[in-house]
Amino acid sequence: MCTMTQDELLRRIREQPSMYLGKPSVTALRHFNCGYAMRGQDCGLFPPGLGFCWHVADKYGLGHAMDVPHMALEVCNGDEEAAFDKFFELLDEYLAECGDLDNANHQ
Repeated sequence: MCTMTQDELLRRIREQPSMYLGKPSVTALRHFNCGYAMRGQDCGLFPPGLGFCWHVADKYGLGHAMDVPHMALEVCNGDEEAAFDKFFELLDEYLAECGDLDNANHQ
């Protein structure tokens, strides 16, 4: 069984997106996360709950109905690679406020 933490897996995806996603794409990252969550052991790689989503929605004045990958894509005018980079920038910003994913997952 793999013992890699969520932080470690996200770091690896960020550093080598082609290895995990085929190319740097926020939509591919979202799909990867859905598959990761479907394995049934947790809620996925992204911080669960509404905190991360609300953080991004409030920052850009977007509606809370979209998930963060969709918001990043919207902010980057549909540019998948720029939105991939923006997603991780936003994640870094959010985690700076609440610590690592383990802490964010329990807030």
